[in-house]
Amino acid sequence: MIHVDDQAHDREYFESCFARFDAHPVLSRCAGRRLAVCLQDTALWIALCLYIKKQGGTVFPLPVDTPLDGARRRAERSGCEALIVAADAESIEVIETGPGNHAHAGTPAGLIQTSSGTGVHASSPAR
Repeated sequence: MIHVDDQAHDREYFESCFARFDAHPVLSRCAGRRLAVCLQDTALWIALCLYIKKQGGTVFPLPVDTPLDGARRRAERSGCEALIVAADAESIEVIETGPGNHAHAGTPAGLIQTSSGTGVHASSPAR
């Protein structure tokens, strides 16, 4: 169980999110893909990050206040194939941004981190 903004989220919450992601046409096939994520809901972001890691994808987190055009540009520059945006679990939108499906196949799952102010990124394999 985790607490986010004074609200508890238990295993059932994450299982429900994972089931929703499994039914999504893009999220369910995220293995070997690099996905930029910009979500309003912190608990949903954690669930999606864990899901993508479990599926073998790579996550590039973007600050929630990033304007959509800026998020799209950052996703493209980082080699992400899609940008995922949402205010809540019911409004997940996937915007294709880069090379075709599975352009990074064979790359281990990971987390892309950028250096503050430089835009330089380094990929960290998931553990």
